[in-house]
Amino acid sequence: MQRTYTTRAAIVADVPFLWEMLWQAAAVSPEVREMGRERALELPSIRRYLENWGRPGDAAVVAVPGEGACLGAAWYRLFPATAPG
Repeated sequence: MQRTYTTRAAIVADVPFLWEMLWQAAAVSPEVREMGRERALELPSIRRYLENWGRPGDAAVVAVPGEGACLGAAWYRLFPATAPG
């Protein structure tokens, strides 16, 4: 059975889901995964990708099925040249 989904711009209500997606992305590292979600998301090197989301230079999309919870997300955040991501 083929499932369909659409993408839409993320909204403020999606920020908790973006944090979950950040954890999923960071947890590919065995060291980060071993720390656990809460501790890992407190690391400045990880949280900088979502902390205070919504500033100029932030953009995200989420994938959603016809109905139900979000399936995935993609986002970017612009950083200054002096502190690249």
